[in-house]
Amino acid sequence: MIRRMNVLIVPDEGGPARRLNIPTFLIRVAAWLLLIVIIGLVVAFFGYARFIHKAFDWDRLAKENEQLRDTNRRIVRVAKEVADSRQALVNVVRSLQEEHRSPRDSVRLGGGIGRGNLSDEALALLKGRLHSPEQFLSYGLPSLMPVMGFISQRFSDDPLFPERSHRGIDIAGRTGAPVAAAASGRVIFEGWTPYFGNCIILSHGGTYNSFYGHNKLNMKRVGEEVKRGEPIALLGTSGRSSAPHVHFEIWKDGVAVDPMKVLQIQ
Repeated sequence: MIRRMNVLIVPDEGGPARRLNIPTFLIRVAAWLLLIVIIGLVVAFFGYARFIHKAFDWDRLAKENEQLRDTNRRIVRVAKEVADSRQALVNVVRSLQEEHRSPRDSVRLGGGIGRGNLSDEALALLKGRLHSPEQFLSYGLPSLMPVMGFISQRFSDDPLFPERSHRGIDIAGRTGAPVAAAASGRVIFEGWTPYFGNCIILSHGGTYNSFYGHNKLNMKRVGEEVKRGEPIALLGTSGRSSAPHVHFEIWKDGVAVDPMKVLQIQ
């Protein structure tokens, strides 16, 4: 068994050669140490690479979590706007119905609706010939599709999570297309709300009301009479809307019903 190794060193310029006598166990120890160092460097490299990868993942997850929090905050804010807008519109209808049953000198409908407050002249019209028996019969059911297009979202009512309810139908169409009255009636509200944008409510006698939201432009004003099929607005994307459509609702005695059960679809 070789215990020592001789290493002969010869200078290029000449001169006496040097002989190194190295024990073999030192060479083996040096080889093992070098191997351990190499393995350590490889492990450290892969560990660092993994750490960098996790750091990038951590940043990505942190950004995704922040985006989810922002999305959740937007959903909560939109849900509140929907609830506030709908409550404001319900207050309009209820106030009008109470006014029809028990007339008063004046009424002001709040709730942040904007320019939809009733004028004294419009109130006088509503108190007067709006609810004669002849007009009850002539107005009819709001059964006409208000715009030509396809239904992008249907009616839904979730009693457990009311904020998820969709108490009408969305009819997609071309921006600027005329929105027609679903039946003859009278404009009882015309204005703007944070969620539905420009919107109009028609009264069809004392039982039914129809609602048209997200309009580009309202073409009628409070107190005006309209005929079935007459343009009352232009289709648009006002308020919280991602694409041109009209949000159409039918209310019976102040409660939203599925328009598909009332509409006459060809």
